[in-house]
Amino acid sequence: MFVTPENVAQMKDTVLVQGDGWLDVARTKTLWNNVFKGQQAVIREGQWIDQPSASMPLLYVFGGVELSDALRATGDDRSAASVLSTTRQVAHIAGYDSLFKQLDAAYTNPPSGDSSGVPLHLNPGEAPKTQSTEPTRSPVKRP
Repeated sequence: MFVTPENVAQMKDTVLVQGDGWLDVARTKTLWNNVFKGQQAVIREGQWIDQPSASMPLLYVFGGVELSDALRATGDDRSAASVLSTTRQVAHIAGYDSLFKQLDAAYTNPPSGDSSGVPLHLNPGEAPKTQSTEPTRSPVKRP
């Protein structure tokens, strides 16, 4: 779900969120700060006692993480940090602190190398040859 600099569209306020679609960053930021009230209500309440319905505040968590990613990718680090802080509080109150362990690791240790973090150093002259795995057809012989 991360927005990367490569995914940022040419339009200043719209970014492509991998696996989710286009996000109007300016409008979503306005909604988050001025229209949506649920995230602040959860924080004010300070608890979420109904575990079966804890998926409701998760909507704010997922939306907040996505908005924070988009803001970070467009260079608005201050707003990204603010949104992420609010999102973290909602996740904590709803009992979903574990969601932030992986997110924190991604932000503090940007990916390098392969998925295990091992740096990849390939000499272009010694790059492995690639070959299609598609089955080949023999030409049809006609009499």
